[in-house]
Amino acid sequence: MTKRRPLTAREKIAQQNLRAIWNAKKKGLELTQERAAHQLGWSSQGTVGQYLLGRVPLNTDALLKFAKLLQVKPTDIDPDFQWGDMVSGQQPPNGQGHTNGFTITLDDEAPTLLKAELPQHVRDLVRLIIQRARDGSLTKEHTAVLKSSLVLMTGGGK
Repeated sequence: MTKRRPLTAREKIAQQNLRAIWNAKKKGLELTQERAAHQLGWSSQGTVGQYLLGRVPLNTDALLKFAKLLQVKPTDIDPDFQWGDMVSGQQPPNGQGHTNGFTITLDDEAPTLLKAELPQHVRDLVRLIIQRARDGSLTKEHTAVLKSSLVLMTGGGK
């Protein structure tokens, strides 16, 4: 049996936040670990327990799923989550841009970066990055590089 590595300090903070939010909201949301596992698309409550106990570090997919389930922003769980402010669990009134339970809009509720007057190809790239961040196919390292690139492309670094 392989011994798991201990969580980093940052991962511990995210786990502690997740646990605190879980404990505060589970009764009001009528959640058990078994119900949560079913709603999150996981095969057993053991997976939920592993995340809550900090035996497994939160990955992007798990973080976004827990945030949606617990009706909080990803940054409430992991303050360092770079796309947290761009990922909203709220469905806008017009229903525009709904993807995987999260929203991308270009109306008044849109992220500042998407509201800026940017060339269409840059806005399309931002949308793609946000979508990939939501579905868990980007690592945090990828998002850091992409965010830096966007800042340079849009002149935000001046």
